[in-house]
Amino acid sequence: MKKFYKYFKPEIPAAILGIIFVGSVAFIELYQIQLMAEIIDNGIANSNFDIILSVGLKMIWLALLGAILAILGLVFPSQVSNNFAFIYFTGYFAPSIITDCTSLQCITQCNVPHFFAGFAWF
Repeated sequence: MKKFYKYFKPEIPAAILGIIFVGSVAFIELYQIQLMAEIIDNGIANSNFDIILSVGLKMIWLALLGAILAILGLVFPSQVSNNFAFIYFTGYFAPSIITDCTSLQCITQCNVPHFFAGFAWF
């Protein structure tokens, strides 16, 4: 784990943000259930259209906020994993086998023959 930690350390804030976004979406979804119960218990039971409308609009705004947070909850972890893979790959493999590659695409293209040379028996 210590070996991976030095590669993962720069990505910890973004990973924490991703966890916060995903957790926020879960809380919003649970709160939507409470709002629906409020519509049923207070709005429909008492025939109060104002409560139905106000709570319904709140649910719409929370659904939009939840969608935005869900997208961010996917973007941040994906970015973290890509950055971790790039940092790990360039930090672990690059010094030994890469001489003139600078981008991940170039690193991959330069090293595909090295990695598949060991799997020639397949």
